[in-house]
Amino acid sequence: MSEQLDNAASAALFMLGLTQDRKREHMGALFSKGDGYGRSNIVTTGDRGQVSGVLSVPAGSLAALFHNHPSEARTRDPAAEQFSPGDVSQARSLGKASYISTPSGATLKYDPATGQTSEVLAEFPIAEFKTFLMQRLLGRAADDPRGLYK
Repeated sequence: MSEQLDNAASAALFMLGLTQDRKREHMGALFSKGDGYGRSNIVTTGDRGQVSGVLSVPAGSLAALFHNHPSEARTRDPAAEQFSPGDVSQARSLGKASYISTPSGATLKYDPATGQTSEVLAEFPIAEFKTFLMQRLLGRAADDPRGLYK
């Protein structure tokens, strides 16, 4: 697995935590796009601890899956801090890495090629976070010439 894929998955999970309800489970996929990775749509279902749905990625480009484990699960279920058997089975059947963000804030990767789970240490997505903050706080694009001034 590449460091670039780890960074893309970590950024996707970070942004998912900022933009989605942390008490619900959400999922998405990363796909190969030029020399980097793109993100699919985010799928959320009504159940707080399980999500299923159809992700839209260009044919033949799937690189990895990602999803969160809901934050309120931390107090109820220590299994929320690891991959579920269903997560592992899905990654194995697709032959693609799976990433999760846990209620404690860790980002984990399951690599079906090795059967190993590891913690992901990735670059902070500062450009994406700046774009998010500019939009949320000031209602403008990150490249707006006024910058951070009102």
